[in-house]
Amino acid sequence: MPEALSFKAPKGLSLFFGLLVCLFFVQPLAQAEPPTRLRVATKSAPPFVILTESDMQGMVIDLWKAVSSDLKLNYEMKTYRTMGEVLKAVETGQADLAIGPISVSAQREAILDFSQPFFQGGEGIATVKKAGSVMDGLLSIMNLNLLRALGALATVIFIFGILIWAFERRKNTSQFGGSILKGMGQGFWWSAVTMTTVGYGDKAPVTFLGRSVALVWMFASVITISGFTAAISSSITLSNLQSKVTGLGELSHTRVGAAHSTSGSLFLSDLKIQYKSYENIESALTALEKGELDAVVHDLPILRYLVAQKASRNLVVLGENLHSENYAFALPQGSPLREALNQSLLRFLDTPRWQQIQDSYFH
Repeated sequence: MPEALSFKAPKGLSLFFGLLVCLFFVQPLAQAEPPTRLRVATKSAPPFVILTESDMQGMVIDLWKAVSSDLKLNYEMKTYRTMGEVLKAVETGQADLAIGPISVSAQREAILDFSQPFFQGGEGIATVKKAGSVMDGLLSIMNLNLLRALGALATVIFIFGILIWAFERRKNTSQFGGSILKGMGQGFWWSAVTMTTVGYGDKAPVTFLGRSVALVWMFASVITISGFTAAISSSITLSNLQSKVTGLGELSHTRVGAAHSTSGSLFLSDLKIQYKSYENIESALTALEKGELDAVVHDLPILRYLVAQKASRNLVVLGENLHSENYAFALPQGSPLREALNQSLLRFLDTPRWQQIQDSYFH
């Protein structure tokens, strides 16, 4: 009877198969572990990021909560004082992601990656109001529009003067009689003093039609003169609230401030405009309000929000958008999170909910 063949595997081969079996069973266990806890960097930038003592709010925070929930991300928030610190944390690996109104620029793109943009902003100017003299206000309204308004008013006065003369000239000859020119002049006089509510009482209609015209003109003149007076007063008031800086062209010879490492400071540097750097935008606006600066350059949406929150009578934000730019999330170069983040962002930005979030902070 032949002997049974026996085979003894080499020691190294047995060890290989043993490791293979271990990997087969261990891999599902590794996949079952919770996802890595992302470190998310941000800074205060109302209304995009609003920091409170116990919570974070703001338009970008709402956006991030929606995206992180969609991707089922586990994360922790890390706050910094300046945008420069936020971006440095991402660049050096201290943070996996930065959220906020982060402007996409060529300089930043060289060291970071960015997500799909979620908002279009731009640079704006905050400045202080200066009070003009009353004479400046009067000169500002002395234009063609004022002459047209005065001409229209004189025409209406003349029309009612003609009507009262036509109805009164036969039965009220003592007041509206005489030649046509004299009678029309008396009618114009009556119409003017009635409109201004002076009403000397030297002339009064006696006929039914004359009194009817007078009644209509009394009510119409109150509305007419009130509107005319309000328009002139408004023009004088607006002219007295001129801003100290009116546009980009004046920044090169005024005292300008900007927050450190922001798109506003980069914008001024690119234009070779000297400026004073501040740790944050709030400090720059405080200096502006105290008269230490003539203008502050920063993200236009943030300037509008902060000045409105201050309810200051001295600060004003100019309407000009100096330079349009997109806001996006910042990631380290080659981040594996970027593709999934972009897909989730695009899905959410296309929903009515995103528009509702924007409206809640900007309207």
